Amino acid sequence: MKSSTAYDRRACRMTAHKPREEKIVWSHPVNLPEVEILSAENSQRAWCVYHQTYAICTINTIVADPGGNGHGLYEWVYRGKQHSSPEHSLMLVEPGEIHRTTKISPTRSFDVVLIDPKFIAKLALEAGMNPRPHFRQAATTDPILFQAFHRFHSAVAAGSTHLHLQSLLLNCIACLFVGHSETNLRLPRHQSSAPLRRTRDYIRQSYAERISLERLAEIAGLSRFHFLRSFTEEFGLPPHAYQVQLRVEKARHLLKTGVPVHAIKAGFADQSHLTRHFKKVYGVTPARYASMVGIP
Repeated sequence: MKSSTAYDRRACRMTAHKPREEKIVWSHPVNLPEVEILSAENSQRAWCVYHQTYAICTINTIVADPGGNGHGLYEWVYRGKQHSSPEHSLMLVEPGEIHRTTKISPTRSFDVVLIDPKFIAKLALEAGMNPRPHFRQAATTDPILFQAFHRFHSAVAAGSTHLHLQSLLLNCIACLFVGHSETNLRLPRHQSSAPLRRTRDYIRQSYAERISLERLAEIAGLSRFHFLRSFTEEFGLPPHAYQVQLRVEKARHLLKTGVPVHAIKAGFADQSHLTRHFKKVYGVTPARYASMVGIP
């Protein structure tokens, strides 16, 4: 048992360096029924969790305990082994497993995506892999994987399009399969442009609609992994970005014909989304564009 003196010293340190209030947010994106997302800021919680899903934790920041050794590591036990995870690293936890915090002093912020094993199995089978992929390691600092999941969580927070979120999630899973599973994902190179042109034409016809990655891959007759990479190589943009370009160009055409900004839909969720994407493509807001080309 710790002495009261040791306890008092620890209490003093915590009072002198009081962390910001912990914020925990759970979400279940409508566009992604296969996943749940947990976002935590300033957490000092001792987590002990049984996982029925694949759980990929992206550790964004760790503030070292000012009264401790200052290393800023998150320490945890998984499958009987001790792990130490720094900032900008990931924890890869498989279904049927428990992970438990062994050091609670660092304040840390992280995002976790919980992925349905059935969804992972379906993707793995599409790619000719074992339906239950096994990760070679539980902790990694792979920067490519970290950036893939960071982009995904940022897009979720920004309320991005259905096709964009699907594409980013698939890219995350592809990075896991390629670099971290015992049976690597190997994608063949596409032999014909015809299937990809069919999907391009479909996007052109349905640019304002909610298009799924699964539907596009089905039209192309390819696995989702193969389709996403092949489409990007063929046309220079992933399908979600191609769809956004079509929506923005439609909005520009409508502005030129005198349609007011507030009346333009073109597939965008609202005017703020239109403005954000329009400015990213053309450098000015829709209203500014209309005034520059002499449209009242």
